[in-house]
Amino acid sequence: MSARRLRAITTLAGATLALSGGLAAQALASPSIGGFSAHPAESNPSEPATRSYFIRHIKAGHTFTAHVVVVNSASKPIELLTYPVDGLTGATSGVVYANRQDSVRQAGRWIHPFERRLTIEADSQTSVAFTAAVPSSATPGDHLAGIAFETAHPASTGGHFSITEVIRDVVGIELIVAGHASPQLKLGAASLQALPGTNFPALDVTLQDAGRRLCKPALDVYLARGAHGQWVSRQLDTILPGDTIDYPFPWPRPLAAGTYRAAVIASHCGRSTTLTAKTSLGGTLARTETSDSTPAAQTRPVAGGTSWILFVAFGIGGIAVGAFISRRSWQNPARG
Repeated sequence: MSARRLRAITTLAGATLALSGGLAAQALASPSIGGFSAHPAESNPSEPATRSYFIRHIKAGHTFTAHVVVVNSASKPIELLTYPVDGLTGATSGVVYANRQDSVRQAGRWIHPFERRLTIEADSQTSVAFTAAVPSSATPGDHLAGIAFETAHPASTGGHFSITEVIRDVVGIELIVAGHASPQLKLGAASLQALPGTNFPALDVTLQDAGRRLCKPALDVYLARGAHGQWVSRQLDTILPGDTIDYPFPWPRPLAAGTYRAAVIASHCGRSTTLTAKTSLGGTLARTETSDSTPAAQTRPVAGGTSWILFVAFGIGGIAVGAFISRRSWQNPARG
């Protein structure tokens, strides 16, 4: 993972986004964060999600102007910085946004706020205009940017340790450029290792959305040592077009040292694709504890001498995996 994406994940505060068909949904109205909030001034009544973020179908080479309403619910004036940001895929899928100090390299370059700094009086609101200018060279498909509002004067706490609190709200801008485009997930290497900072087992799988549509893939993973194996299914959050992540697929059981056979089937992101691999562990890894931040997994053991290759073959054909696993519908929104 790049340092740029890591910073975006660890310092993001209050991103407001909900994209149908791919990005996870939050409340329709932006919550108040640090005394202020932001939401689109214009929305489509037939598409309620546009109350939280912008969705625009646009041709390459075209522009449009829109407005964001910024509300100050605090009892004193607030000064905010306004700037465009790129949308990024988080370390474990889902959308995050780049930080203000990061270079704007992707769709954020197309967003031009009319104001870069504004002051909003106490208990009041204002409208901030921006222009989205899609270059004629833009590729067809989904592009994600955001317009960020950040406190100009971060608050600092005293005591033995000084903590500077930077608060911002980001309104997402999904630009769907006209032309033929489709999602397509690619699978890279797979290897067993501990989840970072723990002794919990995980199969680290490289995922890339090599297509031009954002999507939420489902992963079916088969892991076996000897004659006994297990399927585990997880629904991931959004992966943006062109992005690659190393997804740590948590395993729900302890894994002893040894050599394992692994198969990964990815679906719901273009054509189903499969990866098979052998991977080894040098020591025992403990069982993964359940947490609110870990996507729900559904498992089914596979015992006896049945060939794992047969399960993979059936899975590709949509027979065995469908019978073994009742997975949540990927269209259902759930924020990551």
